[in-house]
Amino acid sequence: MAVICTILSQYLLTTDDYEDSSHHRRQLFTIGLSSITTIGATHPLEFKTVIANNAGLRAAVEESARLDQSLKAKAQEKADLAARAKQQQKPTIQLKMNFGNFK
Repeated sequence: MAVICTILSQYLLTTDDYEDSSHHRRQLFTIGLSSITTIGATHPLEFKTVIANNAGLRAAVEESARLDQSLKAKAQEKADLAARAKQQQKPTIQLKMNFGNFK
């Protein structure tokens, strides 16, 4: 468990590193964090023991989890803004007659 978590933690990024990283590095970050999260959910006692014994690993996982949450929040805000913009583009008045033939 300790070896797997340590290897996966090498893929984690900090907030500063995330902006400068490539697309592939960001994908590795996502995969590494989701794998660590899955391991923590499936083996909670062993995971807590490994995290408690390795302060660097714990700090990396916590910072990456916060980064992931902030990225998801930004994506949700962006989606909400796009939905609002699309909703505002719809006409508020529905005409009963088609004026498309008039020139």
